[in-house]
Amino acid sequence: MGANGIAEKPLRIRQRFRSKNPYRIAGWLSDSKRPHYLPVSYSWVGKTSGWIFSEGIMASFKNRNSIWRGSIFLAAYALAAGSVGAQVSVSIPLAPDARTSLSTEWRYATNPPAAEWNQTAYDDVDWNIGFGGFGSGTVSNGRIKSDWSTKDIWMRKSFTLQSLNLDFLVLSIHHDDDVEVYLNGRAIFAESSYVTDYATIYLSDTLKSALVAGTNVLAVHCVNANGPQYIDAGLSGIRTMYESTLIGDSRGQPENWLYSTQDPGVDWNQPGFHDEGWVSDLAGFGSQEYSAYVRTPWTTSDIWLRKKIHLSAGFEQYLLTYHHDDKMEIFVNGVLAVHDEGWTNGFQEQVYPNLRTLLTPGDNLVAVHCVNDVGAQFIDVGLIGLSSEGPVALRRGLPRAANPNALYSGSDLDLTRFGTDGNALLEIFGLDGCRRAALRTNGRKSLPLPSNLGTGAFRYRWSSASRTVEGLLIRLR
Repeated sequence: MGANGIAEKPLRIRQRFRSKNPYRIAGWLSDSKRPHYLPVSYSWVGKTSGWIFSEGIMASFKNRNSIWRGSIFLAAYALAAGSVGAQVSVSIPLAPDARTSLSTEWRYATNPPAAEWNQTAYDDVDWNIGFGGFGSGTVSNGRIKSDWSTKDIWMRKSFTLQSLNLDFLVLSIHHDDDVEVYLNGRAIFAESSYVTDYATIYLSDTLKSALVAGTNVLAVHCVNANGPQYIDAGLSGIRTMYESTLIGDSRGQPENWLYSTQDPGVDWNQPGFHDEGWVSDLAGFGSQEYSAYVRTPWTTSDIWLRKKIHLSAGFEQYLLTYHHDDKMEIFVNGVLAVHDEGWTNGFQEQVYPNLRTLLTPGDNLVAVHCVNDVGAQFIDVGLIGLSSEGPVALRRGLPRAANPNALYSGSDLDLTRFGTDGNALLEIFGLDGCRRAALRTNGRKSLPLPSNLGTGAFRYRWSSASRTVEGLLIRLR
C-alpha cells in the first residue's frame, strides 16, 4: 500500500470476486472520439473489506443480461454493508440535465433578448417555460422534451446552493450546433459545431468561483446552423462526504422488506397503512434471469414493497441505489420521490435533494411499486445518508487528498512538485493506454499542455534520470 492507503499495483479486472461484501466502482467513462469523461458507478460482489486502491485500466463488465465496455479510470474500494463513516466522493445535482428524472424546467426565448439576458438579476418572467432537452429532428443520444425549431434559443435555469463546499464543478452539455454557457453572468463554456452525445466538462477553480451561496442562474445560448438541432445542459458538484448505509441492497447484505403481489388498494404507501398481512423477505425480488441478486422470487406483474427506518438525526444529502425492471415508483412517507419508466441496466446510484425534506428524524417509511411489462423482472432499492462530518475513515472516489500523485491543471501544468531534475520527460496517456503527448521539461517550473489535449482525466508518467512518478492528471477547463 502507498501513501494514504492507495495501492501501488493495478487492479486486474478479469479476476473473479466472491463474497458478501460489496465492491463499488466509480470512475470516468471516455468515448473514443472526444476527451470528455462522465462519472459512472458500477458495483459487484467483492471478496474482502478494509482496503482501497486507485488505478487506470481498460475494463469490460458483463452479466447475464448485458455487456458494457469502455475506458475507465477506477477508484475502487471494498466496504462492508451497513458500515458507517466511510468517505466517498458523490455527485450532487445542482441543475440536472434531461437524462435524469430530477430534470427541472427552463425559462426560454427564441427571439433575441436584451444584452443582459445572462445576468442573475435579469427578469425572465415573460419567457416561455419548458423541460430540456430542446430540439427537433433526429438527434443522436438526445432527450427531446420540448420543441425547438428556430435558429436561436436562449435558456435560463435558477437553482439554490446552500454550501460552496465542492471539490469540483461539472458541466454536462449536448449541443447541435454552436453553444455558449454562462453561470451568474460569467462565461464558463463555448464551443462551435455539434456533438453526438453528452460531454462532461470539469470546470477550473476560477470558473467554479462564479457560484454563490443562495440563488444561481445557468444561462445557455445555442445556434442551429442547419439540419437537426438540440440543446441541453446541467450542472453538478463533486463533493467528499461521509456515508452511512440506511438500507442495504442485494449487492452486499440485503435487508428484509414487507411485500405484497396483490393490489393493496389506496394508502398502501402511507406510514399509517396496516401491513400486518404482508410477507417479510430479503431483497432483491425478481426472476431467475437476475439470479446474481435475486433473494426472493417475484413472478407476478406487480409488486409492492414497504420498509420502515428510524433516523436519530437527518443527513445533508441522501443517495438512492436502485435496480428495476420495469417501471418503478418510490414513495417516502407517502410522497412520490422517484418515478422511473422502463428498466435499468444494473444498479444506479443517484443523490436526490428532495429527500432532505421528505426524510425526517424519527420513524420514516420507504415504499416501492414495480411493474413488469415483459420479460425478466427485478426490483431492489437501497438508501445511503451523506454528511460532511464523520470520523477519520477510508478515502475513495476522487477527493484530491486521496490521490497523492494526482495533478490538476488548466492550460499550464505546475511542475514544482517534482523539484529540479533537469530535462525530464513528461508523457500523457489517454485512459485507453495510448500516448497522447510527450514533452521535455528542460528544467522549467511550468509546462503548457497541448491545446488539442482537451479536458478530462488522463494518466501521466514523469521520468528523470533519478526517478519516475506516475499518477492521474485531471485537465480542468
